[in-house]
Amino acid sequence: MADQMARAQLLMAQQRYELAEQELRRLIGEHPEHALAFACLAICIANDPQRNQEATDAAQRAVHLEPDEPFCFYALSSVLQKRNHFKEALQQINEAIRL
Repeated sequence: MADQMARAQLLMAQQRYELAEQELRRLIGEHPEHALAFACLAICIANDPQRNQEATDAAQRAVHLEPDEPFCFYALSSVLQKRNHFKEALQQINEAIRL
């Protein structure tokens, strides 16, 4: 599990979002309660404006799974910001900071 997450994060750092998404989906398939995988997935797919709702759903799933994990709120904030929902994005990043 840790190896898959590390590979996905490396691919994200290289801006190879499609490959990272594939890795994250495999990880989620094996571990459907992996909040950080959902958060990273949300960030990956948020780069495609036609998949805004899918990105939001993944980020919200991450927050639901790990409501005490700041990175999940960061991911949700990032997705909302890309959708031009600035007020909501600010609320989510403030929650990440609070945690």
